[in-house]
Amino acid sequence: EKIFEFNASLDKPRLLEGDSNNTISIGERQWCSIQPQRRSSCFNNWIQNKGFIDLGFLGPPFTWARGKTKEARKQTRLDRALFSPVVFLRGVC
Repeated sequence: EKIFEFNASLDKPRLLEGDSNNTISIGERQWCSIQPQRRSSCFNNWIQNKGFIDLGFLGPPFTWARGKTKEARKQTRLDRALFSPVVFLRGVC
């Protein structure tokens, strides 16, 4: 929450990067359920509503994985960089 308070006081361009713990589409997950679909939709809407641009990603399609067997393996792209020329951040739903 402190990052949102800090960013709300700035009128400069912003770059947010790192592990978002959310995806913006089902295609960023190797597995899927209802809850991640809802979270993806919410996160994607937040990005768009705040005027962020996803800067894209070069490298393997997934940046997080768990599960030792092929059947149990879950993979997701969590790392991202978002840019906005000027934005006032509020919480993500």
